[in-house]
Amino acid sequence: MTHVAGAEFYELLAVESVDGQPAGPEEMVFPADIPPQVTEVLKANRTCSICRTTVEYLGHLIVAGHLKADPAKIDAMVAWPTPSNSKQLWGFLGLTGYYRRFIAHYAHIAAPLTDLLKKNSFLWFPAADTSYANLKKAMTEAPVLRLSDFMRAFYMETDASDFGIGVVLLQDGHPLAFFSKKLGPLRRSASTYHKEPTP
Repeated sequence: MTHVAGAEFYELLAVESVDGQPAGPEEMVFPADIPPQVTEVLKANRTCSICRTTVEYLGHLIVAGHLKADPAKIDAMVAWPTPSNSKQLWGFLGLTGYYRRFIAHYAHIAAPLTDLLKKNSFLWFPAADTSYANLKKAMTEAPVLRLSDFMRAFYMETDASDFGIGVVLLQDGHPLAFFSKKLGPLRRSASTYHKEPTP
């Protein structure tokens, strides 16, 4: 047991089952100095994850220092019906936009769809259909991102075109996050030097 600022922190020990799965409440082993009331709360609390190899958090899965999108959310994106109005399109883009950090050139892929969100401009056309299919495909092929290690160097690669900017944050050659943004009319007229983001 450790005392910090009047609070008590217990070092918990747990064992894995024979099949390699995380220990269930009945298999958890606690040090003798932990009061029985604490062990009962820990065993009964379903929101507490102890000794898990995978943690679900806000629609993401954290596995061995890597971050990936929750497969259930990806399935929901793939099963999403073709939007017939701007409200349905907002819903689809809201869901995919939450995971945009996994997709290189997200803004470029989604541009025909975001153009449909302008006032009185919802008219589904072939380019929107292609963009919709490409966005679903990109979501199913999203890479697994590495979690940041602040003891290592970060690298940022940038790119700019007449229509958008893109950035990838890297560490040891592995992506940590992607960022992309569609440029407005004023920013499009700027030089490439001014378009590209700087660290």
